Amino acid sequence: MNTYQRSSQHDQSPWGPSGPGRRGSRGRSKFVSPEILLRRRLGLLVLVGLCAAPVAWALRGEGSGVDVTTTGGAAVVVQLDSTDQVPLTSTTTAITTLPPAIAETTLAAPTTQVATPICGSTYIVQSGDSWFAIANAAGTEASLIAGINNKTIRSPLMVGQEICLPPGAKVPPLRATTASSVIPVVQTSCSANYTVVVGDSWSRIADKANTTISQMTSVNGMTTKSVLLIGQKICLPKGTSVSIAPTTAPAPQYQAPRTYSRTEVEQIIRDEWPDSLEENALFVAKRESNFNPQSHNWCCVGLFQMYWNVHKSWMKNYGVTNLNQLYDPRTNAKLAYAMYKRSNSWGPWCTRNWCPKN
Repeated sequence: MNTYQRSSQHDQSPWGPSGPGRRGSRGRSKFVSPEILLRRRLGLLVLVGLCAAPVAWALRGEGSGVDVTTTGGAAVVVQLDSTDQVPLTSTTTAITTLPPAIAETTLAAPTTQVATPICGSTYIVQSGDSWFAIANAAGTEASLIAGINNKTIRSPLMVGQEICLPPGAKVPPLRATTASSVIPVVQTSCSANYTVVVGDSWSRIADKANTTISQMTSVNGMTTKSVLLIGQKICLPKGTSVSIAPTTAPAPQYQAPRTYSRTEVEQIIRDEWPDSLEENALFVAKRESNFNPQSHNWCCVGLFQMYWNVHKSWMKNYGVTNLNQLYDPRTNAKLAYAMYKRSNSWGPWCTRNWCPKN
């Protein structure tokens, strides 16, 4: 075999023209398949995990505590030591398996605490009170007092009702209704009884008996503001003439006033007031008396709380000459409409938050 043939055989060798020398070996060492690289990386990760697990297990009881905070379900921060904090953050929403010390920590569900009104003090509603009167006396706002009682300024107030005052509000003092205004009862024997008739008053009866008003009221344990009812029997002071008792027809026996249902009262108001005004009239009657014809206080009487001493001069033109007549719901509603026409407005019943134009 000549030199050309040997050269050709070497060129056709699977190892290349250089033969199985260093050149062929260097070519094989540079080629690494993707599968081998993947296996190496996975093995490295497993090795790192096996080395880190004992360290984490040894440190599980150290530090000042474990604080687990969820941020949108995507991150968990674990405090391992009071000085060194190692945040472990997961960018996925997958469930993260925590070490036993962290697994025992209970994640408190967020709670919404509803603020409840605080009652600073209480107040007992007195005769003649309103939301605005109480607020002025307490140095606060009527809407604030109503709100803390789960009411509105249109909610009716009942005498004797206990209401809440906001913190910092002054408790209005009780108005003097007994100690300062009631005249002490004088132990005077009753010379005779007198039956109240239409048109009577303390001054008129005292004139008939030729005595003073103070003696008349003291012997009955009353005051000049005490209401006299037709048919009521009162005591005459000792030494007064019995001849003042009516000698004509016997006075009718006192009868308790008739009780009206709310439906009846509302219908009476609708009958006496024009259709265009009856809704406002119903609102006034509910606010002033809660549809109670017998409602009264030191000044005002009946459904619409008519001020007798102020308006009695013109009420006589409508045949009303005695305060007791205002307890009749129809009479009270009729005079209330007459008062509206006299003022041509709702002025007699206006408040700061309610005063219609018509």
